[in-house]
Amino acid sequence: MQNKTQMDPERAVANDQGELVLTVEQGFPAKGGSTQSKKEYGFGRWVGRVRPSHVPGVLNSIFTKDWDDMSKPEREDDGKMGEVDFEFLTYTFGEGKGEVHIGIHLLDKSNLWSREILLDFNPADDFHEWGFDILPDRVVWHVDGKHIFTWLYDDENKIDPMYQFFFNAWSMEKWIKGPAAADAHYHIDWVKFYPLLTD
Repeated sequence: MQNKTQMDPERAVANDQGELVLTVEQGFPAKGGSTQSKKEYGFGRWVGRVRPSHVPGVLNSIFTKDWDDMSKPEREDDGKMGEVDFEFLTYTFGEGKGEVHIGIHLLDKSNLWSREILLDFNPADDFHEWGFDILPDRVVWHVDGKHIFTWLYDDENKIDPMYQFFFNAWSMEKWIKGPAAADAHYHIDWVKFYPLLTD
C-alpha cells in the first residue's frame, strides 16, 4: 500500500516501445503502480522523460525519499524520511495548460514546503524532461532544461544524501479528486542520474 492505494507489479510493466507504464485502474478502491531504485543515491541531478496520464483524478510522480537506511538491514523504515517531489495532479491539466506540484518533506515535517507551478503546456500531451538537482545547499527543479524553482537549505531543514528514487501512480478523493473515470496510464521513457562531482 502507498497512500492508501494498492500497488501491484502487474500495474508497472514495460510496453512494446520499451516505456515503463504505471497504471491506476478506474474507480475505487484505488489500485496503482509503483517502482523504486534498489540502491541509495547521493548528491546529483535526476532527469526523467515522462508523459503523465490525461485521465483526471490521478497523481503521477517523480520523487526521492530516504525511506530505508540500507546500511542497516534490520528494518525497512529507518531512513531520515527526506523527500523531494514532482507531482502531477491530472485534474489540473487542460488545453495548452497545466500545473505541477513541487515539494519537500522531512522527518516529522511532512509537507514542510510546496509550490504549485503553472505551466504553459499540458504535461499529458507529450513527453518532457523533468528533473531536480539535490545539492549540498539547495534543491533545484527544472523542465526541459528550464529552471522552475530553487529551495535553499537552512540550519534545520535540508535533504541528506543516501535516499531512494521512485515513480508512482495513485489516486484518492481528497486533493487528487479521484477516482479515475478510466484506466490511467503514466508513461516513463527513461530516467538518468548524474552524480555531483567533488574534488
